[in-house]
Amino acid sequence: MAEPPADADLTHLIILASDAFAPSQAELASEVGVQPLAITTWRRGRSRPTRQHLSNMARALEKRAERLASLAERLHERAATQAPLTRRRSAATQPSRDLALARRMVRGMVRSGTEVVLRVVFYGSRARASAASPRSDYDFVVVLKDCPADIERVEQELKDAARTALGEPPTAALDIWVCDLDEWNTARTLPGHPLRTAHSEGVVLYERV
Repeated sequence: MAEPPADADLTHLIILASDAFAPSQAELASEVGVQPLAITTWRRGRSRPTRQHLSNMARALEKRAERLASLAERLHERAATQAPLTRRRSAATQPSRDLALARRMVRGMVRSGTEVVLRVVFYGSRARASAASPRSDYDFVVVLKDCPADIERVEQELKDAARTALGEPPTAALDIWVCDLDEWNTARTLPGHPLRTAHSEGVVLYERV
């Protein structure tokens, strides 16, 4: 069957909507005025934001709500005029470029020798492929045998190992959530927790037998 004609306006609208619904941690950090690592430490209770940081985060959420309302209105308008699409046969499934790059990065993390890696999960929009945009992060959960004392250092070492294995700068930022097995087993069962999302939607690219 013939493929439907390209619709640049619709494609752009879908990218805006998906990015607005699931912004990256790097994007939120930029709006708050901190590095992405600060958001990670706040989420894990290892440090606390200042009053100004909290105000900046509140304003970021307010601006996002306004953008979401505007995008929702545009999507409703488009839905009212959207013609039915002719279903076409899907092409044979092949590993996406993002998945292939993720596998190379994971091999680098596992070989780094930084810690004993038990599992690596690739998740987020890059793992879903169809929902990714050029600005989407490469998101990983790295489950270690033991929780390191300096988790930020280990995260950075894993990122460096991933970039080295890739042999070229990745097209987007890397976001690595490091945890031990106890945290992983507990958090993946908690409704709304990012590790539960990673567990249910992610792709396990490495698991120590």
